[in-house]
Amino acid sequence: YLVKVYSSFILDIERNPICAMLIRLDQQYLSYIVAAKSTGTILVLQALTALFDWRRRLALTVVTGVTIFQFGLLVYLNTATH
Repeated sequence: YLVKVYSSFILDIERNPICAMLIRLDQQYLSYIVAAKSTGTILVLQALTALFDWRRRLALTVVTGVTIFQFGLLVYLNTATH
């Protein structure tokens, strides 16, 4: 959702070179970046679900680490000078 909201200037602020390349491939609809982000999210959720079924305690540790990282990334992206 936010990729589409900020589509007019997302290429100017994107720092990941792979994401920037995907944005450049379809700047109007951003279909490649949205597809890549959606696929990545689905794969991670499937992996975490499998890990949770296999080793619940380890999965909780991994989920905690991912959550802390994502929160830090959110803070960085919202406070960094662009």
